[in-house]
Amino acid sequence: MKKILVAVDNSKASRKAAHRAAELASAVGASVKILTVVSDSAVQMASIPETADIPADINPEILICKMDESINRRGEELLKEVKKIFAEYDCEVETILEKGEPPEEICRVAEEEEIDLIILADKGEGKIQRFFLGSTSDKVVRYAPTSVMVVK
Repeated sequence: MKKILVAVDNSKASRKAAHRAAELASAVGASVKILTVVSDSAVQMASIPETADIPADINPEILICKMDESINRRGEELLKEVKKIFAEYDCEVETILEKGEPPEEICRVAEEEEIDLIILADKGEGKIQRFFLGSTSDKVVRYAPTSVMVVK
């Protein structure tokens, strides 16, 4: 095992999965890619509907750009936080921020990066979305191009 992909969001369970990934990577000498995905729904929420009542002195395009920057900044901050976990274990780490639907992006990155093992939490921060769409971990287990470890 040479490459591990750990998918994280802003949940406690995700931090636990990151710790488990760091322990394993350290033990086997694997490199790690930490991935967080800004979901399409979050990006869409940053869009302003045409019917929105925006004051005339505010440019909607600039406002959307600022919202997008804010979402990206939060993703980068999360990756920086999680990266600190791996520093304790002296692991080679790269961070990746993607936009899209998390299960699809996790599987795509795993395939493109020729990942040997995907590690993620059994639950994330989207309880309502999981009820309607199925959990990210369920979808990744089903469609991943490689082995998956789901941390409880």
